[in-house]
Amino acid sequence: MPVNGILEIVSSERKVVVKPTDPEFMVLEIVIENIDADSKYQGQKVDAGTKIGKTTTARPCKSRTLDIKVILPPFMISFLLSTNIGAMGYNAY
Repeated sequence: MPVNGILEIVSSERKVVVKPTDPEFMVLEIVIENIDADSKYQGQKVDAGTKIGKTTTARPCKSRTLDIKVILPPFMISFLLSTNIGAMGYNAY
């Protein structure tokens, strides 16, 4: 697990959504895909470094890799774009 946070496990999609509890990461949402997560962590606060599951694969022909996405909420994108921080080359996809 990359940060301290509360886990939402979506087993059918082999995905975990982390709601960070560390102040510096609280505005972010971290999505980990291609993971068979241990269901005992559903809705639980988990410490950074805790093993929460094993890598899996979306398809039999695909290698076992984790896909990790860090999502910035729309209000933060608007804020960044309206400040000098946004002028430094932030790209919103």
